[in-house]
Order: sequence, then C-alpha cells, then structure tokens
Amino acid sequence: MKKLVVIAAAGACLAAMSLPARASVMADGITYTLQALTDLNSTTADFNLHITGINVTGVGGDTEGGRKSVGSFAFGDPLPVNLASGVGPAGYNFLPGGLNSGGCDGSGAFFCFQNPALYITPGPVLAAGAVLDLAFSLTLSSGNFLAWNAPHLKIDWLGEKNNYDLVSLSVGPIVGVSTQCTNCAAPGPVVGAGIPALLTACFGMFGLNRWRRRRQTGPISV
Repeated sequence: MKKLVVIAAAGACLAAMSLPARASVMADGITYTLQALTDLNSTTADFNLHITGINVTGVGGDTEGGRKSVGSFAFGDPLPVNLASGVGPAGYNFLPGGLNSGGCDGSGAFFCFQNPALYITPGPVLAAGAVLDLAFSLTLSSGNFLAWNAPHLKIDWLGEKNNYDLVSLSVGPIVGVSTQCTNCAAPGPVVGAGIPALLTACFGMFGLNRWRRRRQTGPISV
C-alpha cells in the first residue's frame, strides 16, 4: 500500500513538471495567463491567453463588469528576434502593431489579433466567472522564443461599458524548458523557480520514505 502511495506521488511530481510555461498579470480583477503550449526553443511556437475572473462581482472581483467578448489583443514583439507571421484564434486576423480602444491600430512594436465580427456583434454578456482561452501560433524568421522576455499585453474588451481598460502591462518573463534542466524525466516548458522547489519536495518525499523503512527494518546494507 505504501509503495502505491509513493508511486502515485511520484506520478504527480512528474505531471507537475510537464506543466506549460506561463506568466500572469492581474488587472481590474481579471487574471491574464500567457501559456506556452510548445517548446520555446524553436522558430514556431503555440501559445494560449487564458483569462479568468470575468464579470465576477464583490471584493477583488471584476471592477468593470458587463464584458461580452475580446475584440482584439496584442503583445509586444519578441525582439530581438524577427516575428514573421502569426495565426490567431478562429475569426481573429493577425496584424502588425498594437491596439487602442478601436482595435488593432498598426502602431508600435507589437503584433495584434482582431476579430472584426465582434465589433459589429460582440455577443451576450458573459456569465460571472466565465473563462476565455485565446490560442494562437507565432513564427519567427530567425532565432527562437527564449528571447521573448516579459511580453507586454494590451487587450480591447467589448461589452456594456463604452471603453474598457486596455491593460497595457507585462506578463513575463516566460522561460523555456531548455534553460531549466537537462534530460528531464517529463520534458516540457516550465516556469521560473517552480521546478527546483518541486524537485526538492519530490526527493524529500523519497528520502522520508527511505528513513521510515530503516526505522522499521533496521539498517539497510549498501
């Protein structure tokens, strides 16, 4: 039974090690999490903008409310590498430049995704606590995404409010797995110092189990 517990715990450790790289920022009660879904040490990578806390009322909740949809969103260019192209979520067009309250405006060192149809019909007000996932892919003409540190987010919400906060905050840094470990048991993008702490906890668990067995059975010959 104890072996099963140890194996299950080890599996949980390895599963946690495979979590995608991510960076988050909170603004106006909304949490924006940029997730790297593929290895960042490449010229093409997949990402997801995970948005939570939408239209939640009360202390610490959405301070603007009435949100219906995201008309457009933009990130700072992954300089000093060269962004060649991007593919946005269904219905969103890829455009160079940042955005303003009217959508992508083509200015600044940004790239932008915009859904023109939503500016005509933004849809119904989203339920309190609704979650949005906006997946997109980026391709570089050279270099890799490991150099994309502290990407800057801008987002244009559509809803009952005339003009929502465009956020304009950093959600970085995002770090690729190749900068964190070698020959990992469960390779995948990781975030910052989370993996060293996780490894310490995992090895501590196995050490504790070994100590318990020594107390029960006496010294272990080596």
